[in-house]
Amino acid sequence: MLARELMTFSPVAAYPEDSISHVARLMRDWDVGIVPVIDDPTTKRLVGVITDRDIAVRCVAPHEHVDCTVDAHMTATDLMTVYPETSVAECERVMTRSQVRRLPVVDADGRLVGMLSFGDLVRHVDRARAAELLDTIAAISQPVGV
Repeated sequence: MLARELMTFSPVAAYPEDSISHVARLMRDWDVGIVPVIDDPTTKRLVGVITDRDIAVRCVAPHEHVDCTVDAHMTATDLMTVYPETSVAECERVMTRSQVRRLPVVDADGRLVGMLSFGDLVRHVDRARAAELLDTIAAISQPVGV
């Protein structure tokens, strides 16, 4: 099975100049905890991601203004991504190694084409692989430094 078979196509996205409050509304309205950040609507090149945790820890906790911009709080380096042709097993390895529950799916030019979440994997698992997914979520959930 490949990432493209499980991913969410054309996910909601933000731009670096968007306000944090705008992104928080997107998260609420689309019921997501991560929003990919793209350069513009034409190229859709992935330039970062922003999570609900980024907003809480990097913006709200230090008392930043709610209209500060996404680029001030997004993760823009060391992005973990996969391709539509990446096997689900490899996606699980990337999630485990990086301790992330969601992966942007990009094409060869770095354009956002989808999002793959651990939930997507769980919804499509057969009983024979359930134990493997338990191992994956246990590894993802390990405290940093353990």
